[in-house]
Amino acid sequence: MTRTVDPLNLLARDDKWYLGNGQGAIYAPKFPVFPDTPGFWDECYYANIKIERLFTVLMLENRRPISLSLVSTRWRPDCMTKRFCAPGLEVTEERAVVEGNVFISRLTVENTGSTQRDFDLIQWSMQLRQPAEDMRGLTYNVDSAYESDGFCTYEQTCTFSESAQRAKRSAGQSTADLIEQNAQPEEPKEVSDILYAVLGADVPRVSYSINLSELTAANPLWEISTFPEKFESGMLPNETKVDVGWNPVGYIHIGQQYKLELAPGEKRSITFGAAVGLDRDEAQNMLSTVLSCDQISQSEKSWCDYFSSLPYFECSDPYLEKYYWYRWYGLRLCTMDIGQDALMYPCVAEGIDMFRHHVSYSAHVHMLECSWMHDPSLAEGSFLNIFHHQANNGLVPGHVGLVRGPWSFYHGNWGYALLQLFNIHKNLAFIERVYPALVRYAEYFICERDTEGSNLYDVIDQNETGQEYASRYLFVDKSADQWRRFQLKGVDATVYMYLILRALGEMADILGRKEEARMWSERADATRDAVRKYMWDPEKAIFLDVHPKTGERSYSEVAVSFYPFMTDIAAEEHLQAIYNHLLNPDEYWTKFPVPSSSQTDVCFSAEPEWKGKRMICPWNGRTWPMVNSHIVEALARVAEHLDPAMAGPAVDLLNRFVRMMYWDGDLARPNCYEHYNPLTGMPCAYRGIDDYQHSWVSDLIIKYVAGIRPDSSDTLHVKPLPFDLDSFVLDDVHYKGRVVKVAWDKKKGLSVYVDGELAASSTGLEHLEVQL
Repeated sequence: MTRTVDPLNLLARDDKWYLGNGQGAIYAPKFPVFPDTPGFWDECYYANIKIERLFTVLMLENRRPISLSLVSTRWRPDCMTKRFCAPGLEVTEERAVVEGNVFISRLTVENTGSTQRDFDLIQWSMQLRQPAEDMRGLTYNVDSAYESDGFCTYEQTCTFSESAQRAKRSAGQSTADLIEQNAQPEEPKEVSDILYAVLGADVPRVSYSINLSELTAANPLWEISTFPEKFESGMLPNETKVDVGWNPVGYIHIGQQYKLELAPGEKRSITFGAAVGLDRDEAQNMLSTVLSCDQISQSEKSWCDYFSSLPYFECSDPYLEKYYWYRWYGLRLCTMDIGQDALMYPCVAEGIDMFRHHVSYSAHVHMLECSWMHDPSLAEGSFLNIFHHQANNGLVPGHVGLVRGPWSFYHGNWGYALLQLFNIHKNLAFIERVYPALVRYAEYFICERDTEGSNLYDVIDQNETGQEYASRYLFVDKSADQWRRFQLKGVDATVYMYLILRALGEMADILGRKEEARMWSERADATRDAVRKYMWDPEKAIFLDVHPKTGERSYSEVAVSFYPFMTDIAAEEHLQAIYNHLLNPDEYWTKFPVPSSSQTDVCFSAEPEWKGKRMICPWNGRTWPMVNSHIVEALARVAEHLDPAMAGPAVDLLNRFVRMMYWDGDLARPNCYEHYNPLTGMPCAYRGIDDYQHSWVSDLIIKYVAGIRPDSSDTLHVKPLPFDLDSFVLDDVHYKGRVVKVAWDKKKGLSVYVDGELAASSTGLEHLEVQL
């Protein structure tokens, strides 16, 4: 197979800095303060553990620092390259986060002058020895630092105190996790773990110094470090002074000296690194291993191998083509494959910074995307890691991370994602494994979230839908935005449960449990009928949330009202919701659709404001990629089963959705923020959260641009939507044990290949079937 698209170079740009390794370590500061300082002085993460001032490299000549001027930056997913200059010098830094959770900075120094130059390079880490808390309740404190075997190591204790968080919630000081769905333990827990960071280089060290200072500024400047006066002899004193002074509070400065001598015209490289992890010996061994090879080439190979493990896509529309690969980059950037503590299975974090957790609201999204990978382990892990922490009552956590473990709750579309995963990979053992857990989850909802027996399901706070600050909650409680509990029969919660019930029926049938299959199918039928009867408003022609006490339908029209169209709940008699509301430019069909609530909503705001105040995550009118993914699915299903004319709006939405996620339409600058202005397309850049993995896009391209529609049959169905493309190729799709290729050329037509052989063709974008 000839691949004309090179994803690494396709994604290259000069305005990005995120680096990751697909395991746990990531460099992705929201608003970097020192992006042009060699090393990693701005914050890094290991899973959800924050690491600050990991290291920088100071370059000295005659015991005085050299000031480097930035010339250029080039970023690719595997490496960021920065070029600097100084009088008589050219310095190139190649920065990467490589497998093994090692942060790498390779400095290549060229003497462009006419005389010998002798340099000292100081690898410097500056760690706070004072408890400091992050937004998710973890407290950090670097307790100790020491030298061993030619490396320096520091230990960062990470602690979570349940009692402290309860006190903050009671005092109204914390809203990030104000509402806890899982039962709190009788005795508040306090959990600690130690993150080890081992620092060194690939050349022999000359000297080191580890010193405690009082608190000062924390800029990466030679003058701020504890080393200038200790370095007057040209060497650091090989001392460790940590447990000193009248109190332990301060900064621990860790410095390691390396020599570099360059003749005129000579060029040499030194690689500096820091390995992080929960096991000191493992981190040190990994650093030694990584420093013994060409780390930058290994990073490139690792990313190339990853891209080769995915279906290959190229397309005459450069926006679709680039975004397909950009989404796969983002998924690996956020992947956490740690295999210990709370993160037992490989999974994808929802994003950077405070979103460095496995989150159940997005985990089912990752299952959809990753179900197309050749190896289904990441898709399976996205389910297993959440359900590994399933409570006795069947509920699953909303967040899972290191140290703190599981907490909160979100609704999730688990059934739809599980069936797609099975229909692609046919892993019967996986279905056997997860079926009991999904049964317990459904039983929880039946018993606890529908005590009325209405077959409609409850939302009980604004957090658990992942959709804070929306008028839909005020319908049942005027103070719902104050993080109070309430009860609302939610369209989204009920549609998700309907799909779970349908999936349980299919899974039970697959497993030969015929009676259980019948029972789950009957429950699904009852939910379908209840949504049609109670949530459909025939006068307004739209599905609406329902008040559980009065049966009254909500006055609030929100985008989740269209979620039933993802399923067979919606029938022909409900299509007016699409025609009158979704496609109405005065409601949802804005320039950058689809806003999370109608423009007619009393609380609507295109700007990220709720009651006049700019918010973090408002759902009263912003366009959220998560919503758009649902609505593309809904329109595609309507086009296939109810009204073929809706194929056009489905194509239009996916095109506009993808183009919205480019800065000012600039093909060189794709992005994915949490939410966007539905009128201007402006992202919430004030949040600093790019590459937010809270929607599905590559999956939509595979299913609706290239047309591979996974189902339970032994027939391959290829049904591309009518995108006006000159050409596309989707190749190397591993589907039901076969390798599939779909190719379109406007002059040659549509072709489907199975295991390298032409299996079907047509002159137009028609529905093709191939028996497998």
